[in-house]
Amino acid sequence: MNLYPSGARIAGRYEVAGAPLLGGMGIVYLCYDHQEQRPVGRRPAIPP
Repeated sequence: MNLYPSGARIAGRYEVAGAPLLGGMGIVYLCYDHQEQRPVGRRPAIPP
């Protein structure tokens, strides 16, 4: 399940850097945080 394509912006701050990865806690996206100027891992917030 790919909610965000590569290059998409999340909350105007995070840019998706590649395909999602499946971790022990679910889907994780490698993103670049433009406000902090560093790479981060982000999980999508999916309402119950």
